[in-house]
Amino acid sequence: MDHSESSFSQHHCIDKYPDNSGQPNSFYTTRLCEKLTQPKGGFDLTDPNGYKLSTAYNCRHDPSLKTYLYRKDIHKRLLKNGLITKDDKVTCSFKEFNTYKKYLAEVQLDLDHRFKMEQVLLCREFRH
Repeated sequence: MDHSESSFSQHHCIDKYPDNSGQPNSFYTTRLCEKLTQPKGGFDLTDPNGYKLSTAYNCRHDPSLKTYLYRKDIHKRLLKNGLITKDDKVTCSFKEFNTYKKYLAEVQLDLDHRFKMEQVLLCREFRH
């Protein structure tokens, strides 16, 4: 398996969105000052090299900069430069968007798996 290809693609396919080259910055991830990733509920070694989601710092996702980034002049500059949308979503490239969608799908699969395992344990306890 190629490093750029994740095991995720074997589970089920996420539709890739068309490349809207004529419409720059039409892809976005989270709201301004909202973390891009959420901590998992345990020790995770499924992606030790960071191929699934980039860990590069992006100040637009930093909650501690909320006061600064929402300052009227800074916020206006972010909008003008196309770094955020009118509804304060952080814009990204097509590739980053697809990577983020895959990450969200994997998080959902992990949550579903954990929920199923909890249900199995509860059923076992109930039977005994």
